[in-house]
Amino acid sequence: MFLVTLGLGLLHEKINGIQQKNKQQGAKNECVQVVVRCRPLNNKEQTGNFQKVVDVFPSRGVIEILNCNESSRENKKMFTYDAVYDKE
Repeated sequence: MFLVTLGLGLLHEKINGIQQKNKQQGAKNECVQVVVRCRPLNNKEQTGNFQKVVDVFPSRGVIEILNCNESSRENKKMFTYDAVYDKE
């Protein structure tokens, strides 16, 4: 088992790049499980009054990310993974 720490956008770019490369090379499909753990805010983030932008739903394997640049908190992006763990 490998533990990979990447930003979510970078993770999706890497997976898409691997999938495209495999298609070009005629590679067989392989199963990869992707697991995400969202960490709690660190001390610097807490004292800097940073806001939480990730909502975690472990029972559904889903995370939702808030776009801080938008005034509405309703417009979130949703990502589904094989497993999702909260900060605990």
